[in-house]
Amino acid sequence: MGRRPHPLAEQREQERTLKVSEASASPVEARRVAADYVHTVHPDTGLDVVFVPGETLPAWVELEPEG
Repeated sequence: MGRRPHPLAEQREQERTLKVSEASASPVEARRVAADYVHTVHPDTGLDVVFVPGETLPAWVELEPEG
């Protein structure tokens, strides 16, 4: 059985989702898509997060420059 997220983290995620949906209504939308697996830590919860190739990355994901 999975653990429920902390109520504060759940509230912040809902607020962020609302902000993202409002921002998506703009005519110009910049999307960042994972080219490979991206391993990071969620800034609000401190939990490990993995994005799979092709998944849209939220603004809080910091990518290392290629090269």
